Amino acid sequence: MKKYRRTGLGKSVAKDIFRLHKGNWEVFQILKNVPAQLFWKNVINEYTDGQFTEQFKDGKRISQEFVS
Repeated sequence: MKKYRRTGLGKSVAKDIFRLHKGNWEVFQILKNVPAQLFWKNVINEYTDGQFTEQFKDGKRISQEFVS
C-alpha cells in the first residue's frame, strides 16, 4: 500500500518472517518490477550481512537465495 512505502514496515515484516521460518529461502521478483528487485536485494542483504546469492535473467535480477 502506498501509504506504508518507505516507512520501514515492509522491511521489518520481511525480517520477522525470515526469523520465524528458519531454513532455505528463495525470493523471486517479477522481471519488470525493478523497485521490488531493489527492495528485496536490500532487505536480504541487510538480514544476511551479504551472505546470499542472486539469480539473473536477461540481465535483470529475478531472485535471491539465502539461509535464515
